[in-house]
Amino acid sequence: MKIRHPDIDSPSVAAIFSDPVSLRYLTGARFTAGVAVVGRRIRTLFVDGRYIFKARRMLGRKWSVVRSGGDFAGVFHRLRAGGIQTVCVDPDSLNASTYKKILGASNGIEVSDAEHLADLIRVVKTPKELAVIREAVRLTDELWTRLRWIVRIGMTERELSSAIKLEAMRLGAEEMSFEPIVASGPATAEPHAEPGEKKIAGDEPLMVDMGLKLGGYCSDFTRTPFLLRRRGSPPAWFVRFRDEVMGIQNLAYRLISGGCRDPVTISKKIGQRLKKKRLTNYYLHSLGHGVGMKIHEEPYLSPKGRTLRDGMVFTVEPGLYRRGIGGVRIEDMACLWRGRFDVLTKSSKELSWRM
Repeated sequence: MKIRHPDIDSPSVAAIFSDPVSLRYLTGARFTAGVAVVGRRIRTLFVDGRYIFKARRMLGRKWSVVRSGGDFAGVFHRLRAGGIQTVCVDPDSLNASTYKKILGASNGIEVSDAEHLADLIRVVKTPKELAVIREAVRLTDELWTRLRWIVRIGMTERELSSAIKLEAMRLGAEEMSFEPIVASGPATAEPHAEPGEKKIAGDEPLMVDMGLKLGGYCSDFTRTPFLLRRRGSPPAWFVRFRDEVMGIQNLAYRLISGGCRDPVTISKKIGQRLKKKRLTNYYLHSLGHGVGMKIHEEPYLSPKGRTLRDGMVFTVEPGLYRRGIGGVRIEDMACLWRGRFDVLTKSSKELSWRM
């Protein structure tokens, strides 16, 4: 994996990564512990005795694999010998203890904070990465199709969450991207509600937010159908929220398809629509976020987001929430590729399910 980033382009500069996501991205192998040092002229992986044979077997000559004692003294000794004068670290990807160890072991080498570096080196996906993500999204669509026939009146939110995880494994998922969010009734007003022992009663909204991992890459997905037990249609508040959420999502799609790559502009247009519809107070989170080896990473579709570029993968997930009543969120995954905007998620967006 070639790292392209201006912070580590000089031969006297290297970057240190120790979080498991970065280790897998850089090496292609799964390590729960280790230190990867990368730069223009260095590519060294430090691991303890648990991983030394695995690392040498899997990485071959692509990496210099060194057995470490669990501290950073040996890391910096090797860096000094290689002429490295500055080490970049991403404080977002390190815990406080690791960061203190790095500072304590630097011994004359400058330690430079490179905020968001771990995310930014992964933000543009390769064709191979995008192919894996597409397959993860396809499996998530299939998972949603299966759940349509699993959901039943009387099962608890926690039972449905367990069923989601079981079906994901049956489909071949490596693991879940995150613990599924299953909420029914007024709990749908909480964007990150936790599934509990509440029974799904029907004649109420059901929000399912889920994702699975395939080859280390995540998917993310949300739908909020209204479960109808009786004749009739969903209540007016739900129909309004659902129609407006769809309207916001379609507005974002039109803007990006039309060439807008600035999340600030997209957020401003959505804000104007919300204000006109008097819905601003019900819009509680940003439009979307990047997805890759982490479920939340660059780019972020928010007023402070970075410019969208080819190879970026992200969600478009508007939601409206009214405390004590309920909410609606619809989430697709999308990408930019060769100048074209592509919605990866194919699942339908029914207003209601007849139970």
